[in-house]
Amino acid sequence: MSERPDPYAILGVSPDATPSTIRKAYHERARASHPDLIGDSGLAMMRSLNLAWDTLRDPVRRAAYDTSRRLAGPGGRTQPRRPAWTGAAGR
Repeated sequence: MSERPDPYAILGVSPDATPSTIRKAYHERARASHPDLIGDSGLAMMRSLNLAWDTLRDPVRRAAYDTSRRLAGPGGRTQPRRPAWTGAAGR
């Protein structure tokens, strides 16, 4: 399974960036890579930028993404839970 792209990395902002910083980064990158300016090579980048923007501009979506990011393991995937009934022998 492939990792989900990190919207913060796509927009070049830190996870504690303010909404105005995120908006500014999106607009700057969208202008620089818009397909009308650079042709078809900008299509994939615009898709990534739009997905990142859609995730981070909405406070509820951003909070959900941040929560899933915190719960993810080092490889970016959520760790399976061990059943509650698994005792010391199950470790």
